[in-house]
Amino acid sequence: MIIKMCLSIFVPLSIGFFLMHIFLPFKSSISEYLLLKGSLAVGLGFGITSCTYFLCLLLFGPTTTGLILLDAGTLGFLMFLFIYAVKTRIFAEYDTEHKKILNDFKLRRILSVGFFAVLALTITNIIYRAILLPLGMWDAWVIWNLRARFIFRGGEYWTDAFSSLLAPNHHPDYPLLIPLTISRCWTYIGNETEAIPWLISLLFTFATAGNLYSALTVLRSKSQGVMATMLLLSTSIFINVGTWQQADIPTASFFMAGLVFLFLQDRFPDNYGFSAFAGVMTGLSGWTKNEGLLFMVSFFLARIVIIIISKNRNRLMNQLMYFTLGILPVLAIIMYFKVNFVPPSELVSGERGAGEIILKLRDYSRYVQIMKAFLTGIIAVAPMFFCWYFIPYMLVLISMIRTKQVSLPHFSFCFSW
Repeated sequence: MIIKMCLSIFVPLSIGFFLMHIFLPFKSSISEYLLLKGSLAVGLGFGITSCTYFLCLLLFGPTTTGLILLDAGTLGFLMFLFIYAVKTRIFAEYDTEHKKILNDFKLRRILSVGFFAVLALTITNIIYRAILLPLGMWDAWVIWNLRARFIFRGGEYWTDAFSSLLAPNHHPDYPLLIPLTISRCWTYIGNETEAIPWLISLLFTFATAGNLYSALTVLRSKSQGVMATMLLLSTSIFINVGTWQQADIPTASFFMAGLVFLFLQDRFPDNYGFSAFAGVMTGLSGWTKNEGLLFMVSFFLARIVIIIISKNRNRLMNQLMYFTLGILPVLAIIMYFKVNFVPPSELVSGERGAGEIILKLRDYSRYVQIMKAFLTGIIAVAPMFFCWYFIPYMLVLISMIRTKQVSLPHFSFCFSW
């Protein structure tokens, strides 16, 4: 069973890793870029294999043989393309300028010691919570793992997972990336092991931290990457939610990945593959949780605004085109699922008709209430971070922008996180 479990995880990670190695080749081979690709491969691989598994269910029904053949074919094709690309260099490589912002050896050594101390405490906390809550928390019980069991056990009736006869808090309209990923791994193994939901949740948690560290290392410096990751791992709510087997951390991981690809596009403007991958990751956030659909719209509108106010519109329009090409396949799957399988969402059905929704959207007092709750939540989640780090750090970054010591994209990346 252990071999099958490892294989069910290895295949999607390999698919994501090969995709980025093929379309985003670096001349440099330093460890930061390998970690960056490895961290991004978690969400990309699980996202793509969840989509292909959904298509497999639609076309052939629940079939272990069909799923394995589909995964093997996908991975084999990518391996062939990777070998061909390496031999022929059909995909252009590009230089990676790696700036050393901080060269104080003593400070870097102190940061390294602090980082490994925080990492050790984080791993201890995760092990403790895995023993304390092996089945996760409420949302895992009534939504994600429950739906995965419906799909895995249902056979030809797997669509009963979206029945309106289930309790309202089951949220049958929620997207399927997490349940399909869990069910897909169980199909490989042949039974429902509790280790799979926990392992997937853990991979997304560490992938988010890895994305933050490696992206800031590439965009700024290793020291800033270490400091940011220490702060993230020191935020208790991040680790807690990461062990609850819910969809919040995977959704945040896709948010982070979309932003990472966006700012890497700003660093390497000639390779539009970054925009395409940003579109894929943004689309996968909507395939993970309904909140991701709002992020998709916000992300797209933000790029439109940038194009309007920018002088270099042609390049930005090309980036937006590749971003759209990346998001469209995932969006098509989301729309097909929403239209054909799920009952109307409780947000737009019943008494909450379109008229009431429009009326609430025009009520500006609600936006004030949302902003108050947002700020209160930030302070409640990480008061020391907000008071002693975030505000001074923003002030320092603004000062550096004025003196042209740091570019606006770097500031935007830190602020977005």
